Amino acid sequence: PSARPSESFAPSMLPSSSPSARPSESFAPSTLPSSSARPSTSSSPTETCYWIDVSVLFDYGSHETSWDVQRINDVGDNIVVKTYQGTYDDDDQYMLRQESMCLEE
Repeated sequence: PSARPSESFAPSMLPSSSPSARPSESFAPSTLPSSSARPSTSSSPTETCYWIDVSVLFDYGSHETSWDVQRINDVGDNIVVKTYQGTYDDDDQYMLRQESMCLEE
């Protein structure tokens, strides 16, 4: 075996010789730091989100319809997350109102 590998631009058709008894030489490691992209930053930890859909089909008395979504606490002081009160507006009568909301854990 030779001390230096031979250079070739085309693959050989012959099988290579058996491995050499000596490992190949390599360059010493660099003393300069390598450059890389800046580390990514993230916002606060991800919250678990439970999506709910509320669909209400109003009749003629839309002003008589209201609803709310509450977070129920052990101590009884529930937190209102979303609320809606129908109106006397003719646009609400016989209309479907749909709301989607995220309830965080």
